Amino acid sequence: MRAVKEEILREIAASEGRTRAVISDVEDGLMQDFAELRTELKRSLKELADKEAAASDPLGKGKRKLPGTS
Repeated sequence: MRAVKEEILREIAASEGRTRAVISDVEDGLMQDFAELRTELKRSLKELADKEAAASDPLGKGKRKLPGTS
């Protein structure tokens, strides 16, 4: 009976280890996706702001810089 209990505990521990590995992989993937989306959003917002600035200054005389851009 003791051997059966030990085997069950080993299986539980192995299962927990596999579960943690899967969770870690999912978290890593989500963090990478989030970073990519954040980068895309920054580029899109800058493009939108540039278009709005160009539309408000059709002759290009003012060429204002947006906050946070160089």
